[in-house]
Amino acid sequence: VGALSKIIADLAPNAGVSAPEIEAPALAHAVLWVDDNPENNALVIEELQRNAVRVDLAKSTSEALAYLGQRRYGAVLSDMGRTEKGKEVPDAGLRLLRAIRESDQSIPVLFYTGPSSARSYGGEANEGGASITSSPTRLYERLQELNLL
Repeated sequence: VGALSKIIADLAPNAGVSAPEIEAPALAHAVLWVDDNPENNALVIEELQRNAVRVDLAKSTSEALAYLGQRRYGAVLSDMGRTEKGKEVPDAGLRLLRAIRESDQSIPVLFYTGPSSARSYGGEANEGGASITSSPTRLYERLQELNLL
């Protein structure tokens, strides 16, 4: 766990703080990962970084929207349910997807979530133009399709 904590600390040294001012152009090899428990994805995040993909980490929808307001990403990866402002929000990912689609119809959005969330929210995620999976194999396939791995 100590090694995972270090990875997460390195990925999100300012977690909980507003996104930094960024003047970078859109980066095809940058992803925004939105998850309130990023340690669950440390191995995938490491793999992305080994492939020269920048990974910005947001632990909440509001933090994600702050990042998205300042930088364009090649993709957004998100869990589905999150604790937001101390309250469990089972469809937080869909709420984020709706906010993203209000301003950007083209950015790929991928949900990596548990099987029950994938079943419950899969139809609506797909209707919003997002991919959803609980399979690590399928996640890697989608990342490869996006030239991120």
